Amino acid sequence: MLNIAGNNIQNINALNACHSLQSLDASDNAIRQIEDLTHITSLKYLNLHKNLIDTLSSAPRYWPKSLHTIVISDNEIKDLTEIYHLTSFIDLNTLYIHDNPCLFVINDRHGHHQPFDYRPYILNWCLSVQNLDGTFITRKESLKAEWLLSQGKGRSFRPGDHYE
Repeated sequence: MLNIAGNNIQNINALNACHSLQSLDASDNAIRQIEDLTHITSLKYLNLHKNLIDTLSSAPRYWPKSLHTIVISDNEIKDLTEIYHLTSFIDLNTLYIHDNPCLFVINDRHGHHQPFDYRPYILNWCLSVQNLDGTFITRKESLKAEWLLSQGKGRSFRPGDHYE
């Protein structure tokens, strides 16, 4: 286990040499992009809460497939369709994505941000997730996600299509 939270760290590439690391808490830092952690094949828990990450596009290439828990809450992800990049993490059980700009819609009349029900959309892409933002998946949410998947509606969007 390694906890490097709250140290204004901008780059964690050096940790790629820590082959037996199972849990990494790099929350509350200044990380802007997904770093190469492919050699940490035992990594199960990755906490990048409260950083400056705005895209997940390199996650399939740079994060080990062994991850069970990913915490990317309170970052700068503005496009919910970025979740598409997490589909290859078939062992992903727990995902935290709350407090990212992509989880709110702007009310045009008043300019206020309002939350919307993003959970079925995420589950449509991340089929193995059982706990999303600290709440276990309900049967109703699973059914909504299955419906989105079966109708081809949820997976018709790709990164860049957020507002649609």
